[in-house]
Amino acid sequence: MLKREYGVSNTISTRIGNTMLQEKSLGRAKEGTGTSVNFSGTWINELQSTVTLTQINGVLSGLYESAVSADGKSTKGDLQGYADGDLIAFVVHGRDFRAITTLVGQFDPKAQRDTINSLWQMTSQVPAGDEWASINAGIRFFYKAIAASPRAGAFLTAP
Repeated sequence: MLKREYGVSNTISTRIGNTMLQEKSLGRAKEGTGTSVNFSGTWINELQSTVTLTQINGVLSGLYESAVSADGKSTKGDLQGYADGDLIAFVVHGRDFRAITTLVGQFDPKAQRDTINSLWQMTSQVPAGDEWASINAGIRFFYKAIAASPRAGAFLTAP
């Protein structure tokens, strides 16, 4: 029944194994919220995409502007999420495309520059029957943007 329902060849034991792996990971999580990080501001990744965050009491809102899209133009998405200590997670709903992206990450206290190490997953609209092709994932590093000049309003780019 799971094969027909999900259209994949995973077995029940694989699904249970993946669930148990998540539960084991939660068991290793530390109590408390850790060192507080204020994620407010503009962050830029290695693709020159930017995320502008406002953090109030651990709740995030903002704007994600991707420098890369299917048509080669930049695209924007509204952002909502949470910060807990040095952990961050947010969802971006694309304005121009039927796509939703999630990012989860952690502030890297050992980096030379303020850095968020993150994993992302994106799902986008695809033709019926091709649903698994709609899910993409990867890693992304975001660096706190530093104003190059207060008057210019420009930002230094990611390394």
